[in-house]
Amino acid sequence: MATNTSAPPLWMSELMMWIGIGFLLIMGALCVILLIKIWKNQINLSGVLEEANGDASMSRFQLLIFTLVFAVGFFLFILKNMNLPDVPSSVLILLGISASTYAAGKGIQFSRPEGVVKTGTDAAPPPPPAPDGPQ
Repeated sequence: MATNTSAPPLWMSELMMWIGIGFLLIMGALCVILLIKIWKNQINLSGVLEEANGDASMSRFQLLIFTLVFAVGFFLFILKNMNLPDVPSSVLILLGISASTYAAGKGIQFSRPEGVVKTGTDAAPPPPPAPDGPQ
């Protein structure tokens, strides 16, 4: 008995290769445009790693670095092997923990008035809410 291995036709493999090359070219062009806009100060990145009050944010830094390391590794794996890797669930869990840490930090920051007011400004903290009573 002959085994029937249904490999895709050659034209389909070549089409997928050209689609992949086109996708990489489009993504590369978008990255170059983004870097040019950052270089010309058309995109403001001053608040990427700081809280609303101007302090540095460890949770934002952690999320940024971990996501960049994962994305670069993922991209290099695809370039080397020309197929998508099997991402271990532990990596996805760590990405989720990092994003959850950022979200929890945001919730804590905006639950306090001093987390919203920028330091170094003359603005006073917002007044406490008025008590609910007879008016």
